Amino acid sequence: MKAMERAYGPVTLHYGGKIDGVYGIQMEVTIEGDRVAGVYWYDSVGIDLMLRGFFVAGKVNMVEAADDGKITGR
Repeated sequence: MKAMERAYGPVTLHYGGKIDGVYGIQMEVTIEGDRVAGVYWYDSVGIDLMLRGFFVAGKVNMVEAADDGKITGR
């Protein structure tokens, strides 16, 4: 088996919390190999904001992207 191959499938994680103790926020990400994809949203708005990135050396690096692929946040 190659070093980057995994013996398990994708892992999906869900996180929730508050910004400044006030603004409810949720995030759901799926890690598959070295790729990360997911969404986050503010509870009061409920619109998905797309995330994509990589999982390398135990660290996740993601960007926020619009539907057209344009990066809108880091």
